[in-house]
Amino acid sequence: MKSKSFRSLKKLVGAAFLAGLLASCASPRTILDVGSRAERDNQQRWAEVQYNKALVAADEKLAESPGDAEALEVKGIAGRKLAQIHEDRGEKKEAYAALEASAAAGYGSSISRLAKLHSDGVYIPRNLRAVLPGYARLANEDKSIRASMLLADLAKQGKLKGSGLNTNSSYWYAKAASYGSVRAKDDLARLYASSGRLNEAKRLIASQGRTKAVGKYLSLAKDTLAGQDGIRKNLKAGVFWIKAAAEINPERASSTAASFYRKTDSEAERAAVLPYMLSIPSARINDLIADYEALTDENRKREVFAQIRKVADEGNGKAALLVARVLRGNNNAINEEALKYYGIAASNGQKSAVRLLVDQASFGKAGNSATDQIVSTLTSVAESGDVDASIALARFYELGGPTPKNPKKALYWNKKAADAGNQEAQFNTGVAYAEGNGTSKDISAARHYLVAAADSGNSAAKAYLQSLPAK
Repeated sequence: MKSKSFRSLKKLVGAAFLAGLLASCASPRTILDVGSRAERDNQQRWAEVQYNKALVAADEKLAESPGDAEALEVKGIAGRKLAQIHEDRGEKKEAYAALEASAAAGYGSSISRLAKLHSDGVYIPRNLRAVLPGYARLANEDKSIRASMLLADLAKQGKLKGSGLNTNSSYWYAKAASYGSVRAKDDLARLYASSGRLNEAKRLIASQGRTKAVGKYLSLAKDTLAGQDGIRKNLKAGVFWIKAAAEINPERASSTAASFYRKTDSEAERAAVLPYMLSIPSARINDLIADYEALTDENRKREVFAQIRKVADEGNGKAALLVARVLRGNNNAINEEALKYYGIAASNGQKSAVRLLVDQASFGKAGNSATDQIVSTLTSVAESGDVDASIALARFYELGGPTPKNPKKALYWNKKAADAGNQEAQFNTGVAYAEGNGTSKDISAARHYLVAAADSGNSAAKAYLQSLPAK
């Protein structure tokens, strides 16, 4: 029980002031308790003084006994309390300094708050070495993505040296990635890529799903081919990433390859990306043909022509037409090699190739080896469904010249074109059935084809229908 004289003194000088006097030679814990009581009594300024005194006392204790558990606890609490008081008054600079002191003592909530401020660039600790163990604890024990990423970034900056922590940024990125951070996976993949660990980087990116992976592969391809964003220029690695993207989305990979192809002047670089540029020939062949026609260097032209020819052999009509023209040269006659490619072009939608073959055949005679080869090619084109080739063959077999006259074959090709909707062929087929050319007379079949031609606007078919016997 307190004496009467003590109670009188307390009343005279004030409870908080007396408590402070008594605490001046007391332990850090006692001073902290005084500050807490003052805070509860809304004596914020007095509480601030006591918390500062508690911090000083705790630091003195720690200087004598490093690692003293009680002193660390007091420092952690006093620092956090001071930080709150300063925050309430809008004193951010003082609040962050107090928070750092608390975090340096290992106070959990202060470490988390400081890590956020640090990673957001709001506040950089003045004594980084003192708070690093707290960051590491958050990363290792609490599985904090933020702390792991912060330590990874600090490792990249060389700020973990001599701290006793792992100084390899990939170690901390791997932790954050294992906790589910997408950014960590991306950063780790870039680290692997920049150090030549391409397959490891690819596996890490692939774990994020095929759709996302394509964009990230191509981003790495662009950076690696250009030597930018912290990645050294490496043609082989750049092609590796284009290939990885092409396995999922050939068209996007082809677009990236084409963009690089147009920008570079290096023959080796162009040759390396060319196969991927052509992974979607229909989308990229126009660029390649334009390049070929613009080139003046004969060695470069031969290189590009070889690639165009490869695409032509895969059935691309545009590529085949260019190859045919080049192989034919200035000759009027079509040589056997050029004929092959005119056939590919004609069978793949190139109408100019069909017209050229028809014109060439029209001046030939059956039995001439060159003419026979052209007719054979046209026959293959017509069988693939080309109506113009079918009509041309029907005319050849009807009139003779490039082929012997053969009414039956003339009807075959007319009927094939007629069934595809060509009104000229419908009229010719109707007449053949009506007159028995190449077949026995069949008025019903004749009327069927002539009506179809007439409905398509063929006036000759309308007139011919009038001459057919009544049903």
